[in-house]
Amino acid sequence: MPSDADADLRSSSGAGPRYDIVVDLSSSGLSPSAVGRHVRRFVAIGGYTLLAGRITVGLPEHRAHDSIEVPDDVIVVRGAVAALDAALAVRDGVPRPLLIVVGTVIPTSGAVAALVRILEADRAIQSVQPRFASAAGDVVIGRPGRPGDRFEVSREALLRLPPSTEAGHRAACQLFRPGALDRVEPSDRPLETILTEQLLRSTARGERHIVDNRTVVPLPSDAEAGPTDGAIAYPPLSDPELDELDELVGRVHDDLGPSASASDVRFEALVAAGWPPRRRGRRLLVDIRGLRRRPDPLTDDAFSTLEALARCDSVTSGRWELELLADPRASLDHRVPERFPGWQLHFGAPSTMFAAAVVLMRPHPGALLELHRCARVVTFDQSFQHSGIRSLEFT
Repeated sequence: MPSDADADLRSSSGAGPRYDIVVDLSSSGLSPSAVGRHVRRFVAIGGYTLLAGRITVGLPEHRAHDSIEVPDDVIVVRGAVAALDAALAVRDGVPRPLLIVVGTVIPTSGAVAALVRILEADRAIQSVQPRFASAAGDVVIGRPGRPGDRFEVSREALLRLPPSTEAGHRAACQLFRPGALDRVEPSDRPLETILTEQLLRSTARGERHIVDNRTVVPLPSDAEAGPTDGAIAYPPLSDPELDELDELVGRVHDDLGPSASASDVRFEALVAAGWPPRRRGRRLLVDIRGLRRRPDPLTDDAFSTLEALARCDSVTSGRWELELLADPRASLDHRVPERFPGWQLHFGAPSTMFAAAVVLMRPHPGALLELHRCARVVTFDQSFQHSGIRSLEFT
Protein backbone atom coordinates (compact mmCIF):
# COMPACT_ATOMS: atom_id res chain seq x y z
CA MET A 1 0.00 0.00 0.00
CA PRO A 2 1.45 3.44 -0.89
CA SER A 3 2.74 5.55 1.96
CA ASP A 4 1.42 9.02 2.74
CA ALA A 5 4.48 10.46 1.03
CA ASP A 6 3.77 8.47 -2.11
CA ALA A 7 0.14 9.51 -2.06
CA ASP A 8 1.25 13.14 -1.96
CA LEU A 9 2.92 12.73 -5.36
CA ARG A 10 -0.53 13.67 -6.62
CA SER A 11 -1.99 17.10 -6.04
CA SER A 12 -4.96 17.26 -3.67
CA SER A 13 -6.51 19.74 -6.10
CA GLY A 14 -6.44 17.13 -8.88
CA ALA A 15 -4.38 19.54 -11.03
CA GLY A 16 -1.40 17.20 -11.09
CA PRO A 17 1.58 16.24 -8.96
CA ARG A 18 2.90 18.68 -6.38
CA TYR A 19 6.58 19.13 -5.63
CA ASP A 20 8.98 21.68 -4.19
CA ILE A 21 11.82 23.27 -6.15
CA VAL A 22 15.36 24.34 -5.28
CA VAL A 23 17.09 26.55 -7.85
CA ASP A 24 20.85 26.64 -7.28
CA LEU A 25 22.24 29.89 -8.70
CA SER A 26 25.21 29.94 -6.33
CA SER A 27 27.72 29.43 -9.18
CA SER A 28 25.80 31.15 -11.96
CA GLY A 29 27.69 34.45 -11.84
CA LEU A 30 24.46 36.36 -12.44
CA SER A 31 24.14 39.92 -11.22
CA PRO A 32 21.33 40.72 -8.72
CA SER A 33 19.16 42.19 -11.48
CA ALA A 34 19.83 39.15 -13.70
CA VAL A 35 18.91 36.83 -10.83
CA GLY A 36 15.56 38.58 -10.47
CA ARG A 37 14.90 38.39 -14.21
CA HIS A 38 15.81 34.71 -14.32
CA VAL A 39 13.63 33.75 -11.35
CA ARG A 40 10.64 35.59 -12.83
CA ARG A 41 11.22 33.84 -16.18
CA PHE A 42 11.62 30.52 -14.37
CA VAL A 43 8.21 30.84 -12.72
CA ALA A 44 6.47 32.20 -15.83
CA ILE A 45 7.94 29.87 -18.47
CA GLY A 46 7.90 26.82 -16.23
CA GLY A 47 4.19 27.19 -15.51
CA TYR A 48 4.53 26.14 -11.87
CA THR A 49 1.59 28.12 -10.45
CA LEU A 50 -0.62 25.09 -9.80
CA LEU A 51 1.95 22.39 -9.31
CA ALA A 52 4.88 23.73 -7.32
CA GLY A 53 4.65 23.89 -3.55
CA ARG A 54 7.60 26.04 -2.59
CA ILE A 55 10.44 27.51 -4.67
CA THR A 56 13.72 28.22 -2.87
CA VAL A 57 16.59 29.99 -4.65
CA GLY A 58 20.19 29.66 -3.44
CA LEU A 59 22.51 32.61 -4.18
CA PRO A 60 26.30 32.91 -3.77
CA GLU A 61 27.30 33.13 -0.10
CA HIS A 62 28.61 36.68 -0.48
CA ARG A 63 25.63 38.01 -2.44
CA ALA A 64 23.09 40.17 -0.63
CA HIS A 65 19.54 39.47 -1.76
CA ASP A 66 17.57 42.33 -0.24
CA SER A 67 17.45 44.19 -3.56
CA ILE A 68 16.53 41.19 -5.72
CA GLU A 69 12.97 41.39 -7.01
CA VAL A 70 11.30 37.98 -7.14
CA PRO A 71 7.69 36.78 -6.87
CA ASP A 72 6.30 36.87 -3.33
CA ASP A 73 6.06 33.07 -3.03
CA VAL A 74 9.76 32.54 -3.89
CA ILE A 75 12.22 32.25 -1.00
CA VAL A 76 15.77 33.53 -1.56
CA VAL A 77 18.64 32.47 0.71
CA ARG A 78 22.41 32.66 0.65
CA GLY A 79 24.09 29.44 -0.37
CA ALA A 80 22.91 26.36 -2.23
CA VAL A 81 23.33 24.10 0.82
CA ALA A 82 21.15 26.43 2.90
CA ALA A 83 18.53 26.39 0.11
CA LEU A 84 18.52 22.58 0.09
CA ASP A 85 18.25 22.35 3.85
CA ALA A 86 15.37 24.84 3.90
CA ALA A 87 13.55 22.83 1.23
CA LEU A 88 14.05 19.55 3.09
CA ALA A 89 12.64 20.95 6.31
CA VAL A 90 9.21 19.54 7.19
CA ARG A 91 6.52 21.77 5.73
CA ASP A 92 3.07 21.32 7.26
CA GLY A 93 4.09 17.73 8.01
CA VAL A 94 3.65 16.76 4.34
CA PRO A 95 6.82 15.79 2.45
CA ARG A 96 6.79 16.30 -1.31
CA PRO A 97 9.12 15.37 -4.16
CA LEU A 98 11.96 17.84 -4.56
CA LEU A 99 13.12 19.15 -7.93
CA ILE A 100 16.71 20.46 -7.84
CA VAL A 101 17.71 22.72 -10.73
CA VAL A 102 21.32 23.84 -11.09
CA GLY A 103 22.07 27.02 -13.03
CA THR A 104 19.80 28.69 -15.56
CA VAL A 105 18.01 25.63 -16.94
CA ILE A 106 14.20 26.04 -16.99
CA PRO A 107 12.25 22.75 -17.12
CA THR A 108 8.55 23.13 -17.82
CA SER A 109 5.94 21.81 -15.43
CA GLY A 110 4.91 19.33 -18.13
CA ALA A 111 8.41 17.87 -18.21
CA VAL A 112 8.50 17.61 -14.41
CA ALA A 113 5.08 15.95 -14.38
CA ALA A 114 6.50 13.23 -16.67
CA LEU A 115 9.31 12.66 -14.16
CA VAL A 116 6.81 12.45 -11.28
CA ARG A 117 4.87 9.77 -13.14
CA ILE A 118 8.02 7.66 -13.23
CA LEU A 119 8.38 7.97 -9.44
CA GLU A 120 4.73 6.97 -9.10
CA ALA A 121 5.22 3.88 -11.26
CA ASP A 122 8.16 2.37 -9.34
CA ARG A 123 8.76 3.02 -5.64
CA ALA A 124 12.31 1.63 -5.93
CA ILE A 125 13.28 4.67 -8.00
CA GLN A 126 14.61 7.42 -5.75
CA SER A 127 15.34 10.05 -8.39
CA VAL A 128 14.87 10.68 -12.08
CA GLN A 129 16.46 13.16 -14.43
CA PRO A 130 15.50 14.22 -17.98
CA ARG A 131 17.66 14.57 -21.07
CA PHE A 132 18.88 17.99 -22.21
CA ALA A 133 18.63 19.50 -25.69
CA SER A 134 21.29 21.88 -26.94
CA ALA A 135 20.45 25.55 -27.08
CA ALA A 136 19.85 25.16 -30.83
CA GLY A 137 17.42 22.34 -30.03
CA ASP A 138 18.46 19.91 -32.77
CA VAL A 139 20.62 17.57 -30.68
CA VAL A 140 20.58 16.11 -27.18
CA ILE A 141 23.66 16.30 -24.97
CA GLY A 142 25.32 12.90 -24.52
CA ARG A 143 25.60 11.63 -20.96
CA PRO A 144 29.01 12.11 -19.35
CA GLY A 145 31.40 9.18 -19.36
CA ARG A 146 35.13 9.45 -18.91
CA PRO A 147 36.45 12.92 -17.99
CA GLY A 148 36.62 15.06 -21.10
CA ASP A 149 34.28 12.85 -23.15
CA ARG A 150 31.59 14.86 -24.91
CA PHE A 151 29.25 13.73 -27.67
CA GLU A 152 25.87 14.66 -29.08
CA VAL A 153 22.82 12.47 -29.64
CA SER A 154 20.40 13.07 -32.49
CA ARG A 155 16.67 12.89 -31.79
CA GLU A 156 16.51 9.76 -33.97
CA ALA A 157 19.25 8.11 -31.94
CA LEU A 158 17.53 9.06 -28.68
CA LEU A 159 14.38 7.20 -29.77
CA ARG A 160 16.49 4.08 -30.35
CA LEU A 161 17.66 4.07 -26.74
CA PRO A 162 15.70 2.31 -23.97
CA PRO A 163 13.00 4.50 -22.35
CA SER A 164 15.15 4.77 -19.22
CA THR A 165 18.68 3.92 -18.12
CA GLU A 166 20.56 4.01 -14.84
CA ALA A 167 22.01 7.36 -13.77
CA GLY A 168 25.56 7.38 -12.51
CA HIS A 169 25.92 11.14 -12.31
CA ARG A 170 24.20 14.32 -11.21
CA ALA A 171 22.37 16.54 -13.68
CA ALA A 172 21.21 20.14 -13.90
CA CYS A 173 17.63 18.99 -13.31
CA GLN A 174 16.78 16.04 -11.08
CA LEU A 175 13.59 15.09 -9.22
CA PHE A 176 13.96 13.27 -5.89
CA ARG A 177 11.36 11.15 -4.14
CA PRO A 178 10.29 12.35 -0.66
CA GLY A 179 12.83 11.03 1.83
CA ALA A 180 15.48 10.27 -0.82
CA LEU A 181 17.72 13.07 0.44
CA ASP A 182 19.02 13.53 3.96
CA ARG A 183 19.01 16.86 5.78
CA VAL A 184 22.34 18.64 5.48
CA GLU A 185 24.23 20.61 8.08
CA PRO A 186 25.63 24.08 7.24
CA SER A 187 28.84 23.40 5.34
CA ASP A 188 31.43 24.91 3.03
CA ARG A 189 31.18 21.82 0.80
CA PRO A 190 29.58 22.45 -2.61
CA LEU A 191 26.03 21.21 -3.08
CA GLU A 192 27.12 19.06 -6.05
CA THR A 193 29.55 17.13 -3.84
CA ILE A 194 26.91 16.56 -1.15
CA LEU A 195 24.32 15.35 -3.65
CA THR A 196 26.80 13.11 -5.47
CA GLU A 197 27.82 11.53 -2.16
CA GLN A 198 24.19 10.91 -1.21
CA LEU A 199 23.51 9.41 -4.65
CA LEU A 200 26.47 7.04 -4.25
CA ARG A 201 25.40 5.96 -0.76
CA SER A 202 21.86 5.40 -2.02
CA THR A 203 23.13 3.30 -4.91
CA ALA A 204 25.17 1.21 -2.48
CA ARG A 205 21.92 0.47 -0.62
CA GLY A 206 20.44 -0.91 -3.85
CA GLU A 207 18.21 2.09 -4.59
CA ARG A 208 17.73 3.25 -8.15
CA HIS A 209 18.39 6.61 -9.82
CA ILE A 210 17.46 6.75 -13.47
CA VAL A 211 17.55 8.86 -16.63
CA ASP A 212 14.28 9.32 -18.53
CA ASN A 213 15.26 9.19 -22.21
CA ARG A 214 11.82 10.33 -23.36
CA THR A 215 11.65 13.66 -21.50
CA VAL A 216 13.84 16.41 -22.94
CA VAL A 217 14.51 19.80 -21.35
CA PRO A 218 16.04 22.61 -23.47
CA LEU A 219 19.20 24.30 -22.25
CA PRO A 220 19.34 28.10 -21.97
CA SER A 221 20.31 30.02 -25.09
CA ASP A 222 20.96 33.41 -23.51
CA ALA A 223 24.47 34.80 -23.20
CA GLU A 224 24.23 34.82 -19.41
CA ALA A 225 24.32 31.00 -19.37
CA GLY A 226 28.12 30.97 -19.54
CA PRO A 227 29.50 27.40 -19.81
CA THR A 228 29.19 25.04 -22.75
CA ASP A 229 26.05 22.97 -23.18
CA GLY A 230 27.67 19.84 -21.74
CA ALA A 231 28.85 21.61 -18.60
CA ILE A 232 25.40 23.19 -18.11
CA ALA A 233 23.56 19.87 -18.44
CA TYR A 234 25.98 17.89 -16.27
CA PRO A 235 27.85 20.28 -13.95
CA PRO A 236 31.35 18.84 -13.48
CA LEU A 237 32.95 18.40 -10.08
CA SER A 238 36.29 20.09 -9.44
CA ASP A 239 39.44 18.02 -8.90
CA PRO A 240 39.38 18.51 -5.09
CA GLU A 241 35.72 17.45 -5.02
CA LEU A 242 36.52 14.35 -7.08
CA ASP A 243 39.40 13.51 -4.74
CA GLU A 244 37.06 13.83 -1.76
CA LEU A 245 34.69 11.28 -3.28
CA ASP A 246 37.35 8.79 -4.45
CA GLU A 247 37.32 6.70 -1.29
CA LEU A 248 33.53 6.49 -1.21
CA VAL A 249 33.38 5.61 -4.93
CA GLY A 250 35.87 2.80 -4.31
CA ARG A 251 33.71 1.36 -1.52
CA VAL A 252 30.61 1.49 -3.71
CA HIS A 253 32.42 -0.29 -6.55
CA ASP A 254 33.71 -2.92 -4.12
CA ASP A 255 30.12 -3.59 -3.05
CA LEU A 256 28.39 -3.40 -6.43
CA GLY A 257 31.06 -3.97 -9.07
CA PRO A 258 31.44 -1.63 -12.09
CA SER A 259 28.69 0.96 -12.50
CA ALA A 260 25.84 -0.10 -14.77
CA SER A 261 25.71 3.43 -16.12
CA ALA A 262 29.19 3.07 -17.69
CA SER A 263 27.95 0.45 -20.15
CA ASP A 264 24.79 2.53 -20.76
CA VAL A 265 26.91 5.55 -21.71
CA ARG A 266 29.08 3.48 -24.07
CA PHE A 267 26.00 1.98 -25.73
CA GLU A 268 24.51 5.46 -26.09
CA ALA A 269 27.68 6.77 -27.72
CA LEU A 270 27.63 3.87 -30.21
CA VAL A 271 23.97 4.49 -31.10
CA ALA A 272 24.69 8.20 -31.46
CA ALA A 273 27.50 7.41 -33.91
CA GLY A 274 25.13 5.23 -35.95
CA TRP A 275 22.48 7.95 -36.25
CA PRO A 276 24.36 11.27 -36.14
CA PRO A 277 22.73 14.71 -36.07
CA ARG A 278 21.44 16.18 -39.31
CA ARG A 279 24.00 17.56 -41.73
CA ARG A 280 26.65 15.21 -40.35
CA GLY A 281 27.79 12.03 -42.00
CA ARG A 282 28.23 8.65 -40.37
CA ARG A 283 31.86 7.96 -39.56
CA LEU A 284 33.51 4.85 -41.01
CA LEU A 285 36.87 3.80 -39.60
CA VAL A 286 39.02 1.80 -42.01
CA ASP A 287 41.75 -0.18 -40.24
CA ILE A 288 44.82 -0.52 -42.47
CA ARG A 289 47.34 -1.20 -39.73
CA GLY A 290 48.13 -4.49 -41.46
CA LEU A 291 49.80 -2.67 -44.35
CA ARG A 292 53.29 -3.94 -45.08
CA ARG A 293 55.90 -1.27 -45.55
CA ARG A 294 56.82 -2.66 -48.98
CA PRO A 295 54.28 -2.97 -51.83
CA ASP A 296 52.67 -6.37 -52.41
CA PRO A 297 49.39 -7.69 -53.92
CA LEU A 298 47.46 -7.43 -50.63
CA THR A 299 48.55 -3.83 -50.20
CA ASP A 300 47.54 -3.03 -53.77
CA ASP A 301 44.09 -4.57 -53.13
CA ALA A 302 43.70 -2.49 -49.98
CA PHE A 303 44.45 0.76 -51.79
CA SER A 304 42.11 -0.18 -54.64
CA THR A 305 39.36 -0.59 -52.03
CA LEU A 306 40.18 2.75 -50.42
CA GLU A 307 40.05 4.49 -53.78
CA ALA A 308 36.70 2.85 -54.53
CA LEU A 309 35.37 4.01 -51.16
CA ALA A 310 36.51 7.55 -51.88
CA ARG A 311 34.50 7.53 -55.14
CA CYS A 312 31.29 5.92 -53.87
CA ASP A 313 28.11 7.99 -53.73
CA SER A 314 27.72 7.71 -49.96
CA VAL A 315 31.08 9.38 -49.41
CA THR A 316 30.98 12.01 -52.13
CA SER A 317 27.51 13.09 -50.95
CA GLY A 318 28.71 13.46 -47.35
CA ARG A 319 26.46 10.74 -45.92
CA TRP A 320 29.60 8.92 -44.75
CA GLU A 321 32.91 10.34 -43.54
CA LEU A 322 35.94 8.10 -43.92
CA GLU A 323 38.81 7.96 -41.45
CA LEU A 324 41.89 5.75 -41.42
CA LEU A 325 43.53 3.83 -38.60
CA ALA A 326 47.10 3.27 -39.69
CA ASP A 327 50.64 2.47 -38.65
CA PRO A 328 52.57 5.77 -38.82
CA ARG A 329 55.64 4.30 -40.56
CA ALA A 330 53.68 2.37 -43.19
CA SER A 331 51.46 5.43 -43.68
CA LEU A 332 54.48 7.53 -44.62
CA ASP A 333 56.02 4.79 -46.78
CA HIS A 334 52.83 4.57 -48.87
CA ARG A 335 52.19 8.36 -48.85
CA VAL A 336 48.72 7.83 -47.33
CA PRO A 337 48.27 11.51 -46.26
CA GLU A 338 49.03 12.62 -49.84
CA ARG A 339 46.84 9.99 -51.51
CA PHE A 340 43.84 10.66 -49.23
CA PRO A 341 44.24 14.29 -48.14
CA GLY A 342 40.66 14.77 -46.88
CA TRP A 343 40.68 11.78 -44.54
CA GLN A 344 41.52 11.98 -40.88
CA LEU A 345 44.37 9.69 -39.83
CA HIS A 346 44.44 7.93 -36.44
CA PHE A 347 47.49 6.32 -34.89
CA GLY A 348 47.03 4.09 -31.86
CA ALA A 349 43.80 2.93 -30.26
CA PRO A 350 40.76 5.01 -31.36
CA SER A 351 39.33 7.29 -28.66
CA THR A 352 35.99 8.25 -30.27
CA MET A 353 32.98 6.32 -31.57
CA PHE A 354 32.21 5.30 -35.16
CA ALA A 355 29.13 3.95 -36.91
CA ALA A 356 31.21 1.11 -38.35
CA ALA A 357 34.75 -0.15 -38.75
CA VAL A 358 36.27 -2.18 -41.56
CA VAL A 359 39.51 -4.17 -41.41
CA LEU A 360 41.02 -4.40 -44.90
CA MET A 361 44.22 -6.23 -44.01
CA ARG A 362 45.19 -8.98 -41.63
CA PRO A 363 43.94 -7.83 -38.20
CA HIS A 364 46.46 -5.99 -36.09
CA PRO A 365 47.09 -7.70 -32.70
CA GLY A 366 44.28 -6.62 -30.39
CA ALA A 367 42.29 -5.09 -33.28
CA LEU A 368 39.05 -6.93 -32.54
CA LEU A 369 38.84 -5.69 -28.97
CA GLU A 370 39.81 -2.12 -29.86
CA LEU A 371 37.35 -1.85 -32.73
CA HIS A 372 34.41 -3.37 -30.88
CA ARG A 373 34.95 -0.77 -28.18
CA CYS A 374 34.63 2.11 -30.63
CA ALA A 375 32.31 0.96 -33.45
CA ARG A 376 28.77 -0.38 -33.58
CA VAL A 377 29.51 -2.65 -36.56
CA VAL A 378 32.86 -4.30 -37.32
CA THR A 379 33.39 -6.27 -40.53
CA PHE A 380 36.22 -8.37 -41.91
CA ASP A 381 34.23 -9.51 -44.98
CA GLN A 382 36.63 -10.11 -47.85
CA SER A 383 33.88 -9.28 -50.35
CA PHE A 384 34.27 -5.69 -49.20
CA GLN A 385 37.58 -5.58 -51.07
CA HIS A 386 36.62 -4.88 -54.65
CA SER A 387 36.45 -1.82 -56.85
CA GLY A 388 32.72 -1.94 -57.57
CA ILE A 389 31.50 -0.27 -54.34
CA ARG A 390 28.62 2.10 -55.14
CA SER A 391 27.22 3.05 -51.75
CA LEU A 392 27.28 2.25 -48.03
CA GLU A 393 24.07 1.40 -46.17
CA PHE A 394 23.42 1.35 -42.43
CA THR A 395 20.32 0.01 -40.66
